[in-house]
Amino acid sequence: MDEGETDPYIANGGGLPVHAEDDVPGDFALYSLGKLSLNDGSVCRYKDKLRSAELCKVASESYSDYYAISLAGDEQSVVHSKGGVLVRNRDMVNTVNIYSDKEVKPTLNVQKGAAVIGYAYLPEQNWAWSVNSNLEPIDVGNQEKIVRSGEVFSLLDGAKFRTLKVEDGGTLVVGAGEMYVGTFQLESGGNVDFTEYGYATILHVNESIIWRGSFDMGSLNNEGIRVRMFSIASGFKLIYHGNEALFIEGDWAGTLFAPKAKLVLGQAKKSLYGRFVGNGITVHQYASLYVVHFDPQTKMTIAYFNMEER
Repeated sequence: MDEGETDPYIANGGGLPVHAEDDVPGDFALYSLGKLSLNDGSVCRYKDKLRSAELCKVASESYSDYYAISLAGDEQSVVHSKGGVLVRNRDMVNTVNIYSDKEVKPTLNVQKGAAVIGYAYLPEQNWAWSVNSNLEPIDVGNQEKIVRSGEVFSLLDGAKFRTLKVEDGGTLVVGAGEMYVGTFQLESGGNVDFTEYGYATILHVNESIIWRGSFDMGSLNNEGIRVRMFSIASGFKLIYHGNEALFIEGDWAGTLFAPKAKLVLGQAKKSLYGRFVGNGITVHQYASLYVVHFDPQTKMTIAYFNMEER
């Protein structure tokens, strides 16, 4: 596609939500209110059977010319940006759309060895997506809890903790529902498990997060772990109301909605499952992001009738 041609990936809503109160808008894998960077060798792909042929979609609302988005992975993608875009290190990008009303348009820099199949400059009013970036603090109560080595602690629907820390050797079992925490610490060697994989499990955190632990996979083999991670990701969401930089250094599966915080992904554990909103996003070298939408299962209510009473 040459500049100015009609692009099938230009924003049109496509039936997906364009404004997100606490989720990723549209069909994006990564949506940043600040700069966005996918470093060397990082990949982003849809892996579930319904989306296996889809291109990874990323977006940045940053107006920075050098650069709102920097790509150096090795996967085809669709890029939407309000600022400049840098494509380097043999990256192959299917489409770049830059939304700007400036007389001097933001830069599209495609370095030697990289390629962009098609690009377009569009009016900023064509930008179709937005997120709720003004999350208010939540009531987390006054309880404090440390989950120590050898201890298993259940975090259940409606729970409130001012601080919640999972130490090395401790296990936090999270139930379906919605929980509220002020400061959350998942230390290296700490474990997280879920009572109902794939069902809506939403954790709100107010102030700060340390995420260095692992998901409990028991004796599952590699394929079993992959299936489990997809299941967790479809039902788990972390909504971060704070603005401190958030480093995901442990296992991750789920939607991470942090519109006021910079996200650093794949620095230690290289496989991540889910989708992400942040105020600046960095995906580290050789990390693999498997795109999974928050799409929790619905519990069915079965009504029983006494036929003799009819």
